[in-house]
Amino acid sequence: STRDAFYLLDRNLNVVAFNREAEVYFKEFLNGSEVQHSSNPIPFLAKERQESARTNMEKALKGVGVEYEVELKQRNRRTWFNIVMQPVIGAMGEIDGVCVSISNITAKKLADEQIKETAEQLTNIMETISDGMFILNDDLTVKYMNRSAEELLEVDRSSFIGKHKDEVLAYFGASADSPETTFFYIDRAIEKRKMISFTEYYKKLHLWFEGEIYPIGGGVTIYFRDVTERKRQDMTLR
Repeated sequence: STRDAFYLLDRNLNVVAFNREAEVYFKEFLNGSEVQHSSNPIPFLAKERQESARTNMEKALKGVGVEYEVELKQRNRRTWFNIVMQPVIGAMGEIDGVCVSISNITAKKLADEQIKETAEQLTNIMETISDGMFILNDDLTVKYMNRSAEELLEVDRSSFIGKHKDEVLAYFGASADSPETTFFYIDRAIEKRKMISFTEYYKKLHLWFEGEIYPIGGGVTIYFRDVTERKRQDMTLR
């Protein structure tokens, strides 16, 4: 009844037992072959896979379990399988053969590919926006910093990835107890569970930055932009 294809091979790698899914696997992926007519399944595999399968089976016969993934391309269709080979131990402790189980992991692989593709698209977007951007993990360490953030702050992102927010703020001189230098917006956004806006002056670069902090889970995403020219115009008008 298991949904995995199951084969039991003896020490000569001949099929001793198999289940219903194994029959389906043979017919669908091994050129219509039938498992009950196959003393040894290796010759029915594609030539480029035969040596690898034989090597892994021989490892199992030496008492070493093996697990790996295989991709099959057939009729413009891609299918992935997870294959596990385990030695079969007899009553006296000897190795009698190999137990092979094959599970279809295509749905998971396609989902993983979709997630990866979406993540790459989002990363491309984040790398091209003009706003500087930080993403902080639940423990408030820097998970991501985009190219604009590097350029606006004139820093290298590698210096900040994995650092706690307090270390980052200390670098920017915004961690002292003085109300003039304490950057409290991150803690406030997390505490209130809502977006917090800020406008702050960065003395090191003589620039004004304006931004928003969005709580996400236990962490935050921060967007900011240079508004120095606007602030100067406002001050000139005043």
